[in-house]
Order: sequence, then structure tokens, then C-alpha cells
Amino acid sequence: MALGFEIRSWRKGIRLATRSQKGYRIVAAVVLEAALVMIFFAKTIATRDDPVLELSYWSIVLMLLFVLVAVALLDVRATLVTYRHHRREMLDNLLGEERREQ
Repeated sequence: MALGFEIRSWRKGIRLATRSQKGYRIVAAVVLEAALVMIFFAKTIATRDDPVLELSYWSIVLMLLFVLVAVALLDVRATLVTYRHHRREMLDNLLGEERREQ
């Protein structure tokens, strides 16, 4: 549902996000959904009778969560790069206006 709101705001132009940020956010939403579904259905899928199956199942869930953290860090990095670019642009515009006034 949150992904739907995010995509709707992209289409309306409310949120400024680069193409890579959109990709990171979509991947993060899919990975999060997969991990939540696996956690929710853990008792029915990973039976307690087979410890190897249960260990591999929870290992996959843990790997998905590590992937989620990595994608979130990539998204934060892209956001900081965009912020730095906009800040530099605003500073250049401000300095340019001051030079024009003199």
C-alpha cells in the first residue's frame, strides 16, 4: 500500500526522486514484502520436524533482511548525493546574484 502511495506521488511530481532512487525503493518494497510473508507463514512452511529446512528457511529470511538494509543504504546515499547537488546549485545561484548586484 505504501508503495502505491509512493508511485502515485512520483506520477504527480510531488516527490523528486531520481531513477535509481525509484528502483531502490521498489526493490526495497518487494524484498520487505517477501520477508514479511516468509515470517508470517513460517510455521506452515518450515516444519519443526526438519531442523535443516528450518535453518535454511530462516537463513533466507535473514539474507533478505540484509539485502533490505543494503538497498536502504544505497537509497540514503543517492538521497545525500541529490541533496548535495541541490545545495551546491542554490549556493551558486546565491553567489551569482550577489555578483550581479555588485
